[in-house]
Amino acid sequence: MVLPYFCNLKVRDAAPTGLHIPTGTAPSEQYLSANPNIERLAYEDFVVVQVTNRPQADNLMYLLSMRRGHVLFAGILATVVFGCQLVQGERGTARAQHAPTNVRGQPTPTTSTPPSRQAIAATLTQEIARDLSQFGFVVDGRHLNVVVASKATFVEGLAQNATHFEVPGMFEALSAMARLFGIHQGRDPNELRALARGAIGEATLAYYDHVSKSLVFRDDAETRILNLESLVAHELAHAYQDQAQGGLSQFIASHRNSLDGLRAAHGVLEGQAVLLGIGVEWHKRGISVDRLDPDIADTTVGRLASGESFSIVYEAGRRFALLRYRAGGWQEVAEAFRNPPTSSEQLLHPEKFQRDLPTEVTLPSTPKLLETAAVAFDGTIGELLLYNRLLLISKDLNRARIAAAGWDGDRLRVYSLSGGAVAASWRILWDRKGDAEQFEAVTAAVLKGRKFVRLKRHGRITDLVYAESSRPFDALAKALAAHPDKFKAEARDAESTAAVEAVWDAAEKQRPYIAADRWVLPEYGLSFEVPSSYTAITLRGVDLLASMPVEGFANNISLVYEQDLFDGDIDRYVREAKHQTELTSQKWLLDHTVTLGHSKAAIVELEVPGGQHLMSMSMLILSRGGKWVTITCATLAKQKGVSRGLLAGIIQTLKFD
Repeated sequence: MVLPYFCNLKVRDAAPTGLHIPTGTAPSEQYLSANPNIERLAYEDFVVVQVTNRPQADNLMYLLSMRRGHVLFAGILATVVFGCQLVQGERGTARAQHAPTNVRGQPTPTTSTPPSRQAIAATLTQEIARDLSQFGFVVDGRHLNVVVASKATFVEGLAQNATHFEVPGMFEALSAMARLFGIHQGRDPNELRALARGAIGEATLAYYDHVSKSLVFRDDAETRILNLESLVAHELAHAYQDQAQGGLSQFIASHRNSLDGLRAAHGVLEGQAVLLGIGVEWHKRGISVDRLDPDIADTTVGRLASGESFSIVYEAGRRFALLRYRAGGWQEVAEAFRNPPTSSEQLLHPEKFQRDLPTEVTLPSTPKLLETAAVAFDGTIGELLLYNRLLLISKDLNRARIAAAGWDGDRLRVYSLSGGAVAASWRILWDRKGDAEQFEAVTAAVLKGRKFVRLKRHGRITDLVYAESSRPFDALAKALAAHPDKFKAEARDAESTAAVEAVWDAAEKQRPYIAADRWVLPEYGLSFEVPSSYTAITLRGVDLLASMPVEGFANNISLVYEQDLFDGDIDRYVREAKHQTELTSQKWLLDHTVTLGHSKAAIVELEVPGGQHLMSMSMLILSRGGKWVTITCATLAKQKGVSRGLLAGIIQTLKFD
C-alpha cells in the first residue's frame, strides 16, 4: 500500500541560496529561476538538473525516465515502490556477478561465487511467486532464473536493453522538439542517447528480462533485498505476462511501429503489473482488489520521486487497468493487454478508449531543397510525450496538461542537415479549436521573437515549422501552408475532452493555498497556521511548505493521502505501517492516538537516514472522507524536537471545515 512519505529537500555548496532536491525529486521552478547556476536538461522522458559550475561527474543531481524503473522512494512508514521497470534485452547482456538460480532454487551453470544474496533473492522470489499463485496468477518457476548482478553490470544491461522501448529516430525527434521549444539543453540527439545509456539504471533495483527469462536484482549497498516484496511482485507480474499472455517479445514488437503506440502499450503493460502487485499485497491482508477506487490515488509520491513525466505512465496505466478490471474482471484486463489503446491519449483518458480514435495526420512531400537531406524521424508524438515536453516550458502542471489535452493526431518530420543543423515540420490536430488555442497560449512565450520558428493556427490545426537558416525554413513553411487541412470533427471527441478538463478544473480549485497566514487544504476540509519562516512552494506539481535551508537541508511540511481500506481503523493502519517500517532502515520512535474533532488520529515519529543526514519525521494521520490523510513535518534529527514542535503547532491550530 502507499503510505505517507517525507519530502527530503537538500541544498548543495554550488547552490547555497536554493534548494537541491536529491535523486528522487527535483527542484521547483521558483528555485531553478532564482539560481542561475542550476539549469535543466530534458530529453525524452528524462529530466536532468545540473549545477553548471561543477565537473560533469559531480553535476548529475537528478535523472529519471519513464522507461527507467524508479522503485525506491524514502517513505515515512514504508519503502514505497513505484513503477518497477520492465526492460528487455538480448540474451546475456545482463551478466550476473552471482550465480543465477531458477525459482525452484536450482543453480544454472555459471561461475561459482558467494551465494548469500543470491539465496536471499531466490527465496524471496519463491515466496512472492507463491503469493501470486494463491492470487490466481501462476508463474512457472522452471522458466525463470533469479540473477544478482553487480551495479555496473546491472546498469549496463538496463542501458543496452532500453532500446526495446525506443523507435528509430526517437532521440532525434526529441532533440528537435527541444530546439523548437527553445530548451537550451538536450538539443543534440547523441547527448540524449549517451545520457540515457549512462543513467538508465541508476534508481532501478530489479527488473525482468523477457529474453533471458530472468528476474535481475542489483547487488550493491543501496539494495535491501528483504524490502522488495512489492517490487518483486511487480516484476513477477511481467513474468506472468510473458508466460501466460502471449509473450512480451511479440507484444513489444507489435507496437514498435509508432512512438505514441509504443508509449500506450507500455502503459498497459506496466498498469497491469502495478495492479497485480497491489492486488497481491491487499489479498494477503484479506482485502479484495474490488474495493480499490481508481479515482482515489495520490500521485504526490510519484511526482516528487521522479516527476510527473515519469510517474504518469504508471499511474495512468494503473487507473486504466483498474477501470478495465471493474468493467469485466481480470479477463478484461488481459483483453486490454492483447488489444491496448491505439494512442497514449486513450491510456491517459480511459473514457476515450475504443471511442476517441486518433486521426491520421499527413505532411506534405519533402520540398525539393531538402530532397537530399536525411529524414531522421517521421511519425506520431502523441499526447503523452507532448504533455511531457510542455511540462518543461510551463511552470504550471495544470496548464501543461490542459494544453496537451484534446490531441486528436499529429505528425512530426525531422530532417538532419549538414553541420548538425536540424529542420522540422509538425502538424497537430485537435478535437476543438479551443484546444489549439490552449496549446498556443502555453507555447507562445518560448516561440515569440525567435527566427526560423513559427506556429500558425488555423481552426483545429496547429502547424509548427523549425529550422536554423532561412532557406529550409521557408521551403518547409511554404509546403506545410499549402498542404490540405480538412478534417472531419467528431462531436463526441470534443465532448469527452471537455469532460476531462472539467474534472481537472474542479481539482485545481481544491489545491492548497495560503489565506490569512493559514494553509488551507480544501480537498480535506482542513487548515492550520503556517509556521513562522515557512513559505508555500510548488515542487513538480506538488504543494509544500518549506523553510530556508540550514546545513544543506530545508525543513518542510507535506501532505499525502490514500484510500482508507481499513474502514477508519487507525490502530490497524499504524500496526501495518510499523511492521513495514521494521523491514527498512527507518527507526520507529513512537506512536500514540489522539482525538481531533470527532475523529481518532495517530501521531507517529521516526528517524530516517537520508544520505549524509539523519532526518526526524513527525506525522499526523487521520481518516477524512474515505481517505487516510497524513501531514508530515521533516527536519534534521540533530535539531532536537523541531519536527515534534512543528506538528504540535499544526495540531493546536488545526481547524475542520
